[in-house]
Amino acid sequence: MRSRGFRVAKGPGAHVKTGRYARVALDHLGVDEHFDEFDVLRDLRNQSEYDARALRQDDVEDASARALAIVFGVERDL
Repeated sequence: MRSRGFRVAKGPGAHVKTGRYARVALDHLGVDEHFDEFDVLRDLRNQSEYDARALRQDDVEDASARALAIVFGVERDL
């Protein structure tokens, strides 16, 4: 985002805005299915951070696999 002159203001909603930008900026990478889960994974993180929910091993493994798919997509595009 910054390399293109965009910045997300700090505060509530910053992660949502970053996710929306990433989905549009990276839609040519073929990782849309992983972005579909972005908000779900962000919610899980928020819930776990505030002790409202304990994450299960499969939640963590799914999040890791999706994040890696997006990172590898970006890496291929560089």
